[in-house]
Amino acid sequence: MPETNIVKRINKWKIFTGKPAGRPKSRWEDDVRNDLKKTKLMNWAEKVQDRLKWKDIVEKAKTLSELQRHIRRRRRRRRRRRRRRRRKKTKKKKTKKKKKKKREEEEEKKKKEKEKQQQKKKTKEEEEEKKNEEKKEEEEVEDFSYS
Repeated sequence: MPETNIVKRINKWKIFTGKPAGRPKSRWEDDVRNDLKKTKLMNWAEKVQDRLKWKDIVEKAKTLSELQRHIRRRRRRRRRRRRRRRRKKTKKKKTKKKKKKKREEEEEKKKKEKEKQQQKKKTKEEEEEKKNEEKKEEEEVEDFSYS
């Protein structure tokens, strides 16, 4: 096959992205299996089929102190994550508001500067007009004096 063949190029192609760092995120099913290991429950897949037995097992598991600690720890972590997310959101909102406020202030400054420049131009034009009028008057006076 020639090097330009699409199939060959795809087979040789290497992906440039890597795997995410750290351990993989735990899934709900993994957490349940870990809890079952802590309760030292054997043949749980068969016991799940009978609802009454499974209900009893779940009630017993709720009373285990080790599981309780584990559950509390999980809840704390979730709360912390939620708080962090909320803080990030509020920070983003605050920074957006600050940026918006800054933009508005800058726009106001620009407007004021433009107004000042326009006023300066007007005053300069008025002064020039006055000077021109004075010159004309002087010329008229001079012309009048010669005649």
